[in-house]
Amino acid sequence: MLKNAPNKLGGNRYKVQTLSQMGGASCGDTVRRMMRRIGTYGVWSQYSLVGRKRKRVFKTLDICNVIIKACINTHTNATERDVETSIADMLKNAPNKHGGNRYKGGEARIHVHHIAESDMTNNENSGEPGKVHTYKQSKITRTVKQSKITRTVKQSKITRTVKQSKITRTVKQSKITRTVKQSKITRTVKQSKITRTVKQSKITRTVKQSKITRTVKQSKITRTVKQSKITRTVKQSKI
Repeated sequence: MLKNAPNKLGGNRYKVQTLSQMGGASCGDTVRRMMRRIGTYGVWSQYSLVGRKRKRVFKTLDICNVIIKACINTHTNATERDVETSIADMLKNAPNKHGGNRYKGGEARIHVHHIAESDMTNNENSGEPGKVHTYKQSKITRTVKQSKITRTVKQSKITRTVKQSKITRTVKQSKITRTVKQSKITRTVKQSKITRTVKQSKITRTVKQSKITRTVKQSKITRTVKQSKITRTVKQSKI
């Protein structure tokens, strides 16, 4: 709509009149509509109102004055400061919009089809408007880097899982070894107890046998004594 407009003062007046017809609910809405008609978010991603963050200065361009005049014609209560604030917000958010250099939905595209070369500089006497088609691969590069980081994270997680599984196996084996050792100790204790019981039973048998032997001996002695007494009695009776 504006690419065939002349680049002289009369051309700027024509642009002001044309942009004033776009309208908008507010000053900010009108500025956004005008700037979307003039260029894409890929264009505005390269500009800042006063050139902050090493961007190009938008305030010194002829198109900035055209937008300000057109917006004031549409909104009579708006001031130049209000329009500049709306332009600054538009330029600030442009990189995150569709086509901006920080847009997450795809690669950034810069496509200028409404702005003349004179509008992008301070010279009003430059030639015919031109077209700039530039495709940036920053998004692709970022995506590749993120995929590499994701792969590295996944590999590190797999490595950690393998290490944890090895540690778990080692712990299990150590537990099994401890269980085996404890079972061997338990068996040894049981065997020692059995050995003690056998020894005690043998001792008990020996004691019992010794007691029986003593009893037998005592009974024999008693019998001998009794026999000796009987013999004495017999002898005395003979006498």
